[in-house]
Amino acid sequence: MKNLFDTHAHLLDRRLRNIKGAAAGVNRAICVFQPGEGLEEYRLILREKSIFGAAGVHPHSAKDFQLLEKELILALEHPKTVALGETGLDFYYDNSPRDIQEEVFIRQLRIACEINLPVIIHSRDAFEKTLRILDETAPASVLIHCFTGTAEEMRRYIERGFYIAVGGVVTFPSASGLAGAVKEAPLERVLLETDCPYMSPVPMRGKTNTPDNLKYIASRVAELKSITAEEVALRTYENALKFFRIESNDKK
Repeated sequence: MKNLFDTHAHLLDRRLRNIKGAAAGVNRAICVFQPGEGLEEYRLILREKSIFGAAGVHPHSAKDFQLLEKELILALEHPKTVALGETGLDFYYDNSPRDIQEEVFIRQLRIACEINLPVIIHSRDAFEKTLRILDETAPASVLIHCFTGTAEEMRRYIERGFYIAVGGVVTFPSASGLAGAVKEAPLERVLLETDCPYMSPVPMRGKTNTPDNLKYIASRVAELKSITAEEVALRTYENALKFFRIESNDKK
């Protein structure tokens, strides 16, 4: 399958170090960098033509933001860093206090606005609070990472001009609500992601996820929308180029 763009891949994870080619199985990938993972390794992986970057402090690490902010800014200054993220709120695990998560989320959104970068949003069990903060800060371009919400939540995101990223969960037999939301979602607002090495799609459950598994996600979205997987791949690829402001002549 041609024209696959993995918009969320944790390529610095040690489980992915043995992959042949940083974006094996896809044409393009966004390497998501979290300060503390190794800034030099991040810079090194961005030397690959097929790889672009995003950098952000995850809500789990919000309590350590002061220690991580300098490295975050350095990563954002790299010319191939095309988004800030992932950042947001995680009220499921609460690894950082909620008030600190909100403070750090707002701080990063303001940084994104200052330097005019799109943002990649992590939101778990925090839909209303996430939406309120996004409405108040008004970043120019928003991508909801790992969208697993309802059709109503999808509509509220889309009406604001946001994009949603669809990952491996859409292939799970239990994800009927998500399947309905993706079926209804306008394709021009949909991107694909693996979130590798996490969230392996069917039929790769139980194995380390890799960018190559994006084809299964594209195929499931195609099934839901009654179109070909090739059309899903091409349309979402073009959406990703637009969202991340990557020149179309960068395509392989």
